[in-house]
Amino acid sequence: MSAIDNTAELESLAAELTTPVHERAVEEDQDDLSRYEEYRARTSPEAPPVQHAEAEEDADDDVQPDMTGEKRVPLAALHKERQRRQQLQAQLQAQAAQQQQLQQQWAALVAQVQAAQAQAQQPPQQPVQAQQLPDFAEDPEGHVKALQQQLQAVQQQQQASQQMQEVAARENHVRQVIAANAQQIASEVEPVEAAYQQENPDWPEAFDFMQRHADEAIMQRYPGMPRQQVELIKTLAIAKLHEDCRRNGTNPCALVHAEARRLGFQAQARAVAQPAGAPRLDNLSLADVASMDDAAFDALWKDMQWSGYVQPKVG
Repeated sequence: MSAIDNTAELESLAAELTTPVHERAVEEDQDDLSRYEEYRARTSPEAPPVQHAEAEEDADDDVQPDMTGEKRVPLAALHKERQRRQQLQAQLQAQAAQQQQLQQQWAALVAQVQAAQAQAQQPPQQPVQAQQLPDFAEDPEGHVKALQQQLQAVQQQQQASQQMQEVAARENHVRQVIAANAQQIASEVEPVEAAYQQENPDWPEAFDFMQRHADEAIMQRYPGMPRQQVELIKTLAIAKLHEDCRRNGTNPCALVHAEARRLGFQAQARAVAQPAGAPRLDNLSLADVASMDDAAFDALWKDMQWSGYVQPKVG
């Protein structure tokens, strides 16, 4: 190869190497200018109207069956369902807050009632009689102290009376609120309880078992509490149980039944053998009941539970 040819090749190679990359790309794409213009149109910020049509088709594809045959849920339906769940969650939270507030009010009320009862059981302080007052001329300081004691005793009596009135008013308010909630709970629980009892015939006995257990627990914790207040506490407990079960999706009857079994409840046969010599229910008197031992009384009580309560005759 001649020197002239080598020089020409070197010049050609130098020109190619010193040419900018983008210029070479343009030169190489001169034969396909239409495709280059189409590429620029696609990458331009101002997209042609065709892209809007494609976007609309993509939006329509959200509600069309996909390749697997499953229909996609529209976003509007998902948003509506989410709003519905948020509303239900807000309602449950409001009911839980109201229930917690009732429980706090009831706990404060129980404490006030116990304090008032304890104060009422104490012997009243007798005010200092006027004749017991020392003579002011002989003992001015003792006379003033005695008058202060009389005034303090009167104020304590007035405060105790006012406190009892406030406790009674708050107790009446809480009782009304609980009664209203109890009616609503009963209307919701009755159909659930009826359906549960069809599959669990011993449900009434299990519920009575838990009622007695609750009575014992309350009386052990609050000795001497009036029966009416015991029933209010039980109503509050049932309301809280109902709220927890509704939030968790649990059957309250099944939960109470399981707790009764855990505490020792066992389903018993309907026919209870009556001990020999035990008096019949229709001829039972208070004297007969008083003369029974523990075993006979327990058997009699079970018989009365299954056969229906018959009040003993007085005699």
